[in-house]
Amino acid sequence: MGVNLQRDNGGMFMSRTLQKLFSNLVLSDGGERGGGCGLQATGYRISNFEFRISKWLPSAALALTLALTGAAQAQLTLTGTNYVQNFDSVASGLPSGWSVRTNATSSTRGTAVTFATTAAAWNSTTGSFRNSSSATGSTSADASTVQSANTNRAIAMRQTGSYGDPGAAFELEIGNTTGKNGFSLQIKHQMLDVQTRSTAWSVQHSTNGTSWTTAGTFSDPGAWGSTNATYNFGAALDNVSTPVYIRIVALSGSTSTGSRDTYGIDDFTLAWSGTPTPFVSATGSVSGLFAPLNTASEAGTFSVSGAYLTQNLTVKATLAP
Repeated sequence: MGVNLQRDNGGMFMSRTLQKLFSNLVLSDGGERGGGCGLQATGYRISNFEFRISKWLPSAALALTLALTGAAQAQLTLTGTNYVQNFDSVASGLPSGWSVRTNATSSTRGTAVTFATTAAAWNSTTGSFRNSSSATGSTSADASTVQSANTNRAIAMRQTGSYGDPGAAFELEIGNTTGKNGFSLQIKHQMLDVQTRSTAWSVQHSTNGTSWTTAGTFSDPGAWGSTNATYNFGAALDNVSTPVYIRIVALSGSTSTGSRDTYGIDDFTLAWSGTPTPFVSATGSVSGLFAPLNTASEAGTFSVSGAYLTQNLTVKATLAP
Protein backbone atom coordinates (compact mmCIF):
# COMPACT_ATOMS: atom_id res chain seq x y z
CA MET A 1 0.00 0.00 0.00
CA GLY A 2 1.45 3.39 -0.97
CA VAL A 3 0.72 6.41 1.22
CA ASN A 4 1.61 9.98 0.24
CA LEU A 5 2.68 12.37 2.99
CA GLN A 6 3.51 16.06 2.72
CA ARG A 7 5.79 18.27 4.68
CA ASP A 8 4.37 21.81 4.75
CA ASN A 9 5.42 24.73 6.95
CA GLY A 10 7.16 22.45 9.38
CA GLY A 11 4.22 20.06 9.83
CA MET A 12 3.61 16.47 8.72
CA PHE A 13 0.20 15.55 7.35
CA MET A 14 -1.19 12.05 7.28
CA SER A 15 -4.08 10.89 5.13
CA ARG A 16 -7.35 10.04 6.89
CA THR A 17 -7.13 6.55 5.44
CA LEU A 18 -3.73 6.01 7.05
CA GLN A 19 -4.98 7.37 10.37
CA LYS A 20 -7.94 5.04 10.26
CA LEU A 21 -5.92 1.96 9.42
CA PHE A 22 -3.07 2.68 11.80
CA SER A 23 -4.50 4.48 14.79
CA ASN A 24 -1.25 4.07 16.71
CA LEU A 25 0.98 5.36 13.90
CA VAL A 26 3.14 8.37 14.74
CA LEU A 27 5.13 10.26 12.13
CA SER A 28 7.84 12.63 13.28
CA ASP A 29 9.64 15.25 11.21
CA GLY A 30 13.43 15.30 11.31
CA GLY A 31 13.22 19.09 11.48
CA GLU A 32 16.20 19.76 9.23
CA ARG A 33 16.58 19.86 5.48
CA GLY A 34 17.46 16.32 4.51
CA GLY A 35 16.70 15.11 8.03
CA GLY A 36 13.98 12.76 6.81
CA CYS A 37 11.23 11.43 8.99
CA GLY A 38 10.77 8.84 11.70
CA LEU A 39 8.05 6.22 11.98
CA GLN A 40 6.75 4.46 15.03
CA ALA A 41 3.83 2.13 15.54
CA THR A 42 2.51 0.02 18.35
CA GLY A 43 0.63 -3.20 17.80
CA TYR A 44 1.90 -3.65 14.26
CA ARG A 45 4.92 -5.19 12.57
CA ILE A 46 6.21 -2.79 9.89
CA SER A 47 8.78 -3.93 7.36
CA ASN A 48 10.16 -2.71 4.05
CA PHE A 49 9.86 0.88 5.30
CA GLU A 50 11.40 3.38 2.95
CA PHE A 51 10.92 6.95 1.81
CA ARG A 52 12.18 8.91 -1.14
CA ILE A 53 12.60 12.69 -1.31
CA SER A 54 11.43 13.76 -4.72
CA LYS A 55 12.30 17.46 -4.48
CA TRP A 56 13.28 19.88 -1.76
CA LEU A 57 10.86 22.82 -2.04
CA PRO A 58 9.01 24.81 0.65
CA SER A 59 6.49 22.00 0.50
CA ALA A 60 8.49 18.80 -0.02
CA ALA A 61 6.72 15.65 -1.18
CA LEU A 62 7.65 12.46 0.56
CA ALA A 63 6.62 9.06 -0.76
CA LEU A 64 6.29 6.42 1.90
CA THR A 65 5.79 2.71 1.30
CA LEU A 66 4.51 0.49 4.05
CA ALA A 67 4.29 -3.27 3.92
CA LEU A 68 2.80 -5.27 6.76
CA THR A 69 3.92 -8.86 7.21
CA GLY A 70 1.70 -10.70 9.60
CA ALA A 71 3.83 -13.84 9.66
CA ALA A 72 7.14 -12.16 10.48
CA GLN A 73 8.19 -11.52 14.06
CA ALA A 74 10.35 -8.78 15.56
CA GLN A 75 14.05 -9.49 15.76
CA LEU A 76 15.28 -11.19 18.91
CA THR A 77 17.55 -9.13 21.19
CA LEU A 78 20.15 -11.22 22.99
CA THR A 79 20.85 -10.59 26.67
CA GLY A 80 22.95 -12.42 29.24
CA THR A 81 24.89 -15.45 28.04
CA ASN A 82 22.17 -17.70 26.62
CA TYR A 83 18.76 -17.79 25.01
CA VAL A 84 16.38 -20.63 25.90
CA GLN A 85 13.14 -21.26 24.04
CA ASN A 86 10.85 -24.17 24.97
CA PHE A 87 7.93 -23.12 22.72
CA ASP A 88 5.41 -23.83 25.49
CA SER A 89 3.51 -20.60 24.76
CA VAL A 90 3.04 -21.03 21.00
CA ALA A 91 -0.72 -21.20 21.43
CA SER A 92 -0.37 -17.41 21.59
CA GLY A 93 1.89 -17.22 18.56
CA LEU A 94 5.53 -17.68 17.64
CA PRO A 95 8.13 -16.24 20.01
CA SER A 96 9.87 -12.98 19.14
CA GLY A 97 12.37 -13.40 16.31
CA TRP A 98 10.87 -16.63 14.96
CA SER A 99 9.18 -17.22 11.62
CA VAL A 100 8.20 -20.30 9.63
CA ARG A 101 8.84 -20.36 5.91
CA THR A 102 8.34 -22.23 2.67
CA ASN A 103 10.33 -22.10 -0.57
CA ALA A 104 13.62 -21.60 1.28
CA THR A 105 16.70 -22.42 -0.79
CA SER A 106 20.46 -22.50 -0.32
CA SER A 107 20.58 -18.77 -1.10
CA THR A 108 17.18 -17.41 0.02
CA ARG A 109 15.21 -17.25 3.24
CA GLY A 110 11.96 -18.26 1.56
CA THR A 111 8.49 -16.86 2.19
CA ALA A 112 7.13 -16.31 5.71
CA VAL A 113 3.86 -18.22 6.15
CA THR A 114 1.21 -18.62 8.82
CA PHE A 115 1.87 -20.67 11.94
CA ALA A 116 -1.22 -22.55 13.16
CA THR A 117 -1.49 -21.82 16.88
CA THR A 118 -4.29 -24.31 17.57
CA ALA A 119 -2.99 -27.61 18.93
CA ALA A 120 -2.83 -30.23 16.19
CA ALA A 121 -2.46 -33.99 16.40
CA TRP A 122 0.82 -35.52 15.27
CA ASN A 123 -0.90 -37.64 12.62
CA SER A 124 -2.82 -34.79 10.98
CA THR A 125 -1.96 -34.95 7.28
CA THR A 126 -2.72 -31.30 6.54
CA GLY A 127 0.37 -29.51 5.29
CA SER A 128 1.17 -26.82 7.87
CA PHE A 129 3.48 -25.42 10.49
CA ARG A 130 1.75 -26.14 13.75
CA ASN A 131 1.55 -26.18 17.52
CA SER A 132 2.26 -29.78 18.55
CA SER A 133 2.74 -31.77 21.70
CA SER A 134 6.43 -32.32 22.42
CA ALA A 135 7.78 -35.84 22.26
CA THR A 136 9.63 -35.17 25.50
CA GLY A 137 7.74 -36.89 28.32
CA SER A 138 5.22 -38.37 25.86
CA THR A 139 4.72 -41.72 24.17
CA SER A 140 3.97 -42.48 20.55
CA ALA A 141 0.66 -44.00 21.63
CA ASP A 142 -0.69 -40.77 23.14
CA ALA A 143 -4.19 -40.03 21.89
CA SER A 144 -4.93 -36.67 20.29
CA THR A 145 -6.74 -35.55 23.47
CA VAL A 146 -3.64 -36.31 25.54
CA GLN A 147 -1.47 -34.48 23.04
CA SER A 148 -3.72 -31.44 23.13
CA ALA A 149 -3.66 -31.32 26.94
CA ASN A 150 0.12 -31.64 27.17
CA THR A 151 1.69 -28.37 28.38
CA ASN A 152 5.07 -29.30 26.91
CA ARG A 153 4.84 -27.97 23.35
CA ALA A 154 6.96 -28.01 20.20
CA ILE A 155 6.74 -26.24 16.85
CA ALA A 156 6.24 -28.78 14.10
CA MET A 157 5.79 -29.15 10.38
CA ARG A 158 3.90 -31.60 8.18
CA GLN A 159 5.17 -31.58 4.61
CA THR A 160 3.02 -32.52 1.63
CA GLY A 161 3.73 -32.84 -2.05
CA SER A 162 2.69 -29.21 -2.51
CA TYR A 163 3.76 -27.68 0.80
CA GLY A 164 7.27 -27.42 2.18
CA ASP A 165 8.84 -30.33 0.33
CA PRO A 166 11.43 -29.04 -0.17
CA GLY A 167 11.91 -25.56 1.29
CA ALA A 168 10.30 -25.74 4.74
CA ALA A 169 12.24 -23.76 7.36
CA PHE A 170 12.04 -22.76 11.02
CA GLU A 171 13.99 -19.49 11.27
CA LEU A 172 15.26 -17.33 14.11
CA GLU A 173 16.32 -13.75 13.33
CA ILE A 174 18.63 -12.05 15.85
CA GLY A 175 19.09 -8.27 15.77
CA ASN A 176 22.88 -8.48 16.25
CA THR A 177 25.56 -10.27 18.24
CA THR A 178 27.60 -7.20 19.16
CA GLY A 179 29.99 -7.95 22.03
CA LYS A 180 29.22 -11.68 21.98
CA ASN A 181 31.22 -14.64 20.66
CA GLY A 182 31.64 -18.41 20.79
CA PHE A 183 28.08 -19.34 19.78
CA SER A 184 26.75 -22.88 20.13
CA LEU A 185 23.29 -24.41 19.83
CA GLN A 186 21.54 -27.27 21.58
CA ILE A 187 18.24 -28.44 20.15
CA LYS A 188 15.84 -31.39 20.20
CA HIS A 189 14.89 -32.79 16.80
CA GLN A 190 11.55 -34.55 17.13
CA MET A 191 9.99 -37.22 14.96
CA LEU A 192 6.30 -36.93 15.85
CA ASP A 193 4.62 -39.01 13.15
CA VAL A 194 6.92 -41.39 11.31
CA GLN A 195 6.02 -42.25 7.73
CA THR A 196 7.74 -43.95 4.81
CA ARG A 197 9.27 -40.85 3.24
CA SER A 198 12.44 -39.35 4.75
CA THR A 199 13.54 -35.71 5.00
CA ALA A 200 16.96 -34.35 5.98
CA TRP A 201 16.89 -31.17 8.09
CA SER A 202 19.94 -28.89 8.05
CA VAL A 203 20.93 -26.45 10.79
CA GLN A 204 22.32 -23.34 9.11
CA HIS A 205 23.44 -19.83 9.99
CA SER A 206 23.89 -16.63 8.01
CA THR A 207 24.80 -12.99 8.51
CA ASN A 208 22.98 -11.72 5.41
CA GLY A 209 20.16 -14.16 4.59
CA THR A 210 21.72 -15.18 1.27
CA SER A 211 25.00 -16.94 2.14
CA TRP A 212 24.28 -19.86 4.45
CA THR A 213 26.68 -22.18 6.28
CA THR A 214 25.56 -25.64 7.38
CA ALA A 215 26.56 -26.51 10.94
CA GLY A 216 25.09 -30.01 10.76
CA THR A 217 22.26 -32.14 9.40
CA PHE A 218 19.64 -34.28 11.11
CA SER A 219 18.75 -37.32 9.07
CA ASP A 220 15.46 -39.14 9.52
CA PRO A 221 16.09 -41.99 12.01
CA GLY A 222 12.88 -43.75 11.00
CA ALA A 223 11.68 -43.93 14.61
CA TRP A 224 9.38 -41.84 16.80
CA GLY A 225 10.97 -39.73 19.52
CA SER A 226 13.33 -36.90 20.39
CA THR A 227 17.03 -36.57 19.52
CA ASN A 228 19.36 -34.15 21.32
CA ALA A 229 21.91 -32.41 19.11
CA THR A 230 24.62 -29.77 19.61
CA TYR A 231 26.07 -27.48 16.94
CA ASN A 232 29.06 -25.15 17.22
CA PHE A 233 29.22 -22.06 15.03
CA GLY A 234 32.88 -21.26 15.54
CA ALA A 235 33.59 -17.55 15.07
CA ALA A 236 31.05 -17.08 12.26
CA LEU A 237 28.51 -15.24 14.41
CA ASP A 238 30.95 -13.37 16.66
CA ASN A 239 30.42 -9.65 17.23
CA VAL A 240 28.16 -9.04 14.22
CA SER A 241 26.51 -5.61 14.25
CA THR A 242 23.80 -6.56 11.72
CA PRO A 243 21.05 -9.22 11.80
CA VAL A 244 22.04 -12.86 12.18
CA TYR A 245 19.89 -15.80 11.07
CA ILE A 246 19.72 -19.40 12.31
CA ARG A 247 17.40 -21.87 10.65
CA ILE A 248 16.44 -25.54 10.51
CA VAL A 249 15.60 -26.17 6.88
CA ALA A 250 14.69 -28.95 4.44
CA LEU A 251 16.73 -27.99 1.39
CA SER A 252 16.27 -31.26 -0.51
CA GLY A 253 13.08 -33.08 -1.37
CA SER A 254 12.02 -36.07 0.69
CA THR A 255 13.10 -39.49 -0.50
CA SER A 256 11.25 -42.80 -0.97
CA THR A 257 7.49 -43.00 -1.54
CA GLY A 258 4.32 -42.74 0.47
CA SER A 259 3.42 -40.25 3.19
CA ARG A 260 5.65 -37.66 4.87
CA ASP A 261 6.62 -37.28 8.52
CA THR A 262 5.54 -34.72 11.08
CA TYR A 263 8.81 -33.21 12.30
CA GLY A 264 9.29 -30.72 15.12
CA ILE A 265 11.87 -28.85 17.18
CA ASP A 266 11.92 -28.18 20.90
CA ASP A 267 14.14 -26.83 23.69
CA PHE A 268 16.23 -24.52 21.52
CA THR A 269 19.18 -23.23 23.57
CA LEU A 270 21.66 -20.76 22.08
CA ALA A 271 24.72 -20.03 24.22
CA TRP A 272 27.62 -17.60 23.84
CA SER A 273 30.47 -15.96 25.70
CA GLY A 274 30.72 -12.36 26.83
CA THR A 275 32.55 -9.42 25.35
CA PRO A 276 35.51 -10.58 23.24
CA THR A 277 38.94 -9.15 23.95
CA PRO A 278 40.07 -6.46 21.49
CA PHE A 279 43.40 -7.10 19.82
CA VAL A 280 45.69 -5.26 17.40
CA SER A 281 48.37 -6.70 15.16
CA ALA A 282 51.06 -4.68 13.35
CA THR A 283 53.56 -5.85 10.75
CA GLY A 284 56.46 -3.98 9.23
CA SER A 285 58.57 -1.22 10.75
CA VAL A 286 59.35 2.42 10.08
CA SER A 287 62.07 2.76 12.70
CA GLY A 288 65.57 3.84 11.79
CA LEU A 289 64.59 6.35 9.11
CA PHE A 290 66.91 9.35 9.16
CA ALA A 291 67.11 12.56 7.13
CA PRO A 292 68.65 16.02 7.51
CA LEU A 293 66.48 18.81 8.90
CA ASN A 294 63.75 19.97 6.50
CA THR A 295 64.38 16.97 4.22
CA ALA A 296 61.99 14.09 3.71
CA SER A 297 63.20 10.68 4.82
CA GLU A 298 62.91 7.47 2.88
CA ALA A 299 59.43 5.96 2.76
CA GLY A 300 58.50 3.28 5.24
CA THR A 301 55.42 1.06 5.30
CA PHE A 302 53.62 -0.98 7.89
CA SER A 303 50.25 -2.72 8.25
CA VAL A 304 47.88 -2.67 11.22
CA SER A 305 44.88 -4.93 11.71
CA GLY A 306 42.58 -5.59 14.62
CA ALA A 307 39.27 -7.02 15.78
CA TYR A 308 36.65 -6.28 18.43
CA LEU A 309 37.96 -2.72 18.66
CA THR A 310 36.00 -0.25 20.77
CA GLN A 311 37.82 2.88 19.58
CA ASN A 312 39.63 4.12 16.49
CA LEU A 313 43.31 3.27 16.18
CA THR A 314 45.73 6.19 16.49
CA VAL A 315 49.18 6.02 14.90
CA LYS A 316 51.81 8.53 16.05
CA ALA A 317 55.28 9.25 14.71
CA THR A 318 57.95 9.98 17.29
CA LEU A 319 61.00 12.03 16.35
CA ALA A 320 64.36 10.92 17.71
CA PRO A 321 66.01 13.47 20.01
